Amino acid sequence: MLRASSGNAPVIEGSTTPNYSNLTDLNDKLARLIRDANLLLYPGCKDFSRLSFVMKLLNNKLVTNSTDKAFSMNLDLVKKALPVGETLPSSFYEVKRYMEDLGLGYTTIDACPNHCVLYRGPLDSAKSCPKCNESRYIPGKQNNVAQKKARYFPVKDRLQRLYMTKEDAKDMRWHKDLRVDDDTLRHPADGKTWKRFDEEHSWFSADPRNVRLALLSDGFNPLGT
Repeated sequence: MLRASSGNAPVIEGSTTPNYSNLTDLNDKLARLIRDANLLLYPGCKDFSRLSFVMKLLNNKLVTNSTDKAFSMNLDLVKKALPVGETLPSSFYEVKRYMEDLGLGYTTIDACPNHCVLYRGPLDSAKSCPKCNESRYIPGKQNNVAQKKARYFPVKDRLQRLYMTKEDAKDMRWHKDLRVDDDTLRHPADGKTWKRFDEEHSWFSADPRNVRLALLSDGFNPLGT
């Protein structure tokens, strides 16, 4: 993703690391990612950069369903065990910045414990649910702590990220550029609903980069026939 976003970055003579210092069009987040992707985990490390090791730790946290506290304790232990000059982040807060920089962050929204409403928009300052009258906050807590929270994962950043590499961008256009249009139903683009949408909204379907979002609840498998 970093390579694709920066174009053909010049390589310093005698080095295999591209020189990104003169690329003024990179934003701060991308510049940080590029810096840490080229920063060794510790002097002489051949297997990990600062960024790749942090991504591996986050992946392990996800696979093992570890708590934030457990992750922080392991991070502190690994940091102490590494040689002098290590570059590992010192806190889980720093690690979470990577998630935001990569477009993997989320927004927390207070919710009714009975799943009636989200406290946003006109209900942003409401203290109780307008449908079931359940309190928004945990009773007896001095600080307002919501009984339930919803995590919203903004789709815009994720869609933009899919177009940041040539390979993924090609896959995003597959339905128009490479799909075999016969009588076999392999993909939603083969269905009547998709084709009818193309006819009714030709301005949208004219650009294969436009993305359609659908809610599926019937077990549809996008990787099978």
